[in-house]
Parts: sequence; C-alpha cells; structure tokens
Amino acid sequence: MPTLELMKTRLRLEESELVQLNANGNPVMRLPLAKVKRLEFRRVLEPIGLAFLTVGLVLWCIGFFVSENNIVSTLLYVGAVLVAAFGLLGILSDRIFIQTDSTHLLLECPDPSSEGQGFVLSANHILNPEPSPQEPSA
Repeated sequence: MPTLELMKTRLRLEESELVQLNANGNPVMRLPLAKVKRLEFRRVLEPIGLAFLTVGLVLWCIGFFVSENNIVSTLLYVGAVLVAAFGLLGILSDRIFIQTDSTHLLLECPDPSSEGQGFVLSANHILNPEPSPQEPSA
C-alpha cells in the first residue's frame, strides 16, 4: 500500500497506522487502522472571525452615526474595512475529523482544501474498501 501524506498537517497513512508527526518529524499520534472507523474533511466557522466582523461594524457605525469630522469618519471607515477584511480572511478553517472506536479527534488542516479532501477520500477508500462486483458464473 502506498503511503498517503499531508505535508503541512503532518498526517500520514502508513501500512497499518495513521500517524501524525511533530515539527521534528517524530510521531505524536499513532492510531492502528483497525481502530479508525472513518475520516471526514470539515470546514468550520471560527468564532474569533465574527469578533473582528463585529468590531468592524462598530467602527463603521461610529463613523456614520457619531463622527462629525470628515477626516475622523474616513479613518473610521478605513479601519472598519481593514478589521472586517481581516476577520473574513480567518473566519473559515479546514479540519480533519477522525472517528475511532473509542474517541473522536479534530485536527487542523493547513494544507489546501483539495489535498485534504483527496487525503480523506483516499483514506476512507483504504479503510472501507468496496467489495468487487461478482461476475455471474456461466
């Protein structure tokens, strides 16, 4: 069986184990494939991004409703746009959900979404191979 690996997540599917490595390349987690039921790729909403959007909205409201000085209003609008844009950049993140017999794990996946989805699809195919269709006997 070829080795599947996500480089940035440092998650590797080896012969009989699902292994996560630390920054030095040493194993941090080893799960036997027999214990792993399934993997899922999830895109989750980060609550901290909503806080930045709220601060951006508050700055815009102050600039629109309270400020009477054009320069201050302009600075508040620019600040609102920058803070809200920063919040939008970090509002979604990718995670890999691992379900085992006894527990659930949620790992952050900094790899591109297509690579994470491909890893999960391939790993699930290896974990739960579909039976080959039986040819009718003549």
